[in-house]
Amino acid sequence: MSLSRVRERWPQLPDGTYITGPKLFELIQDDSPVPPLWDLRSVIEEVEENFGADVEDVTGFECGYANQALWCDLSNGEEILARLGHSDVNKPDSESYPVDTQLSDAKYEAALYEILLPESSEIKVAPLLYHRVPQVVPGAPSQDPTDILGRRFCVFEAPEGSASEWHKLDAEDKILYLRQAAHMRAALFNFNAPRAFISRFLAERIPHFSTPIHLSTPITPTRDFCIALLNAKIEATITNFGDSIGWPTDNNVVGPFAAAAKQSLLRLVPFLLPPETRHGTFYRLVVDHGDYGMWNMTSTIDEDQKPLITSLFGWDMSSIVPAIFSDLKLGVEIDLVADDYGNPAITRLPHNASTTKRARYKVWCRQYITALYSKAPDYETILREGHDARYLWFALRNWLGTHPEIFFGELGVWAERKLLQFASSRGNGTMSPFNSP
Repeated sequence: MSLSRVRERWPQLPDGTYITGPKLFELIQDDSPVPPLWDLRSVIEEVEENFGADVEDVTGFECGYANQALWCDLSNGEEILARLGHSDVNKPDSESYPVDTQLSDAKYEAALYEILLPESSEIKVAPLLYHRVPQVVPGAPSQDPTDILGRRFCVFEAPEGSASEWHKLDAEDKILYLRQAAHMRAALFNFNAPRAFISRFLAERIPHFSTPIHLSTPITPTRDFCIALLNAKIEATITNFGDSIGWPTDNNVVGPFAAAAKQSLLRLVPFLLPPETRHGTFYRLVVDHGDYGMWNMTSTIDEDQKPLITSLFGWDMSSIVPAIFSDLKLGVEIDLVADDYGNPAITRLPHNASTTKRARYKVWCRQYITALYSKAPDYETILREGHDARYLWFALRNWLGTHPEIFFGELGVWAERKLLQFASSRGNGTMSPFNSP
């Protein structure tokens, strides 16, 4: 959803002031004509019906890209966070995901919270108290549904704190926050999801631009499966010559450069993936968050006046991938990542960032990456030995859907250059980096 649409959904007073918390609750109770409040009234009604208690106060409200959330105090003493999705399966909307995707997202999130909650001492997730998948109402879609049945709805135990604490922290406390975030990211990477969960959701959670991947190989934590997965990702991203590719409104088709690149990439894949290790370093199947950043974490100040991360949320882009394709990035004011050799690196850096800020960001990144490696040392090995495979995976994952001939043409040139390097290695008697086909 665009930022302008988010702003349209956020209730405002006549003078343009955004309404939050208690004032919003007053307007909801008074049947105020301030739009859009009817869906928030519906949220309160559904909460009261399912919890057998009255909503006595709304202490906070947020309207984000995918959801809006109400922090509520109930008459039985419970403090909850009620979250309502923007997309409605019963309303045609060019910015909404397909119905199947919305239903899958809702089922995945509920299953994910179920398996993560026992790990919540390390992976901080708020208990999911109630959830409802979007309900498809029979009949023609409505431009203006009068209920919230077609929207994802979840109620969580309200976590302490808020997602805005990061900006209030001093330099020392931000380092403590980053170390906590690193330890939690490592815990998620080290978490072994149940096999049934992986089998049920892996294929449909792999990020794709328009065409879902098709897997004909059994899902296993092996190099052979990873080769099949990467091939399937290439096939789904670059379909057949002349087929539509990218945004439908752009009327682009797979042209000669993209088609040639596809064949080069398919030939290259077996060269890129390291041999399996006894400990399953590269091909364990792991849950990735997909948007790991301080905006998806609540935090508070503990009794020692130090920052404490209390929950991780925003799993809309979560996926299940081989460890070699896991994304360690942490988003704060910039993105904290690691380069091809596992060294701390920064992306999304403002072009006008001062020397002082750049130095500060480097300290943040070094602290985050060092703390991450201390709890998940396999990450460093993966980055150093799997950087070419990761480059290809993230190039396919992050393609924006525009200029396919240019984008994939350049990717094809990269692939041919790599193939030539591997062929040269064989010719001069040295080995290619990994087992070749």
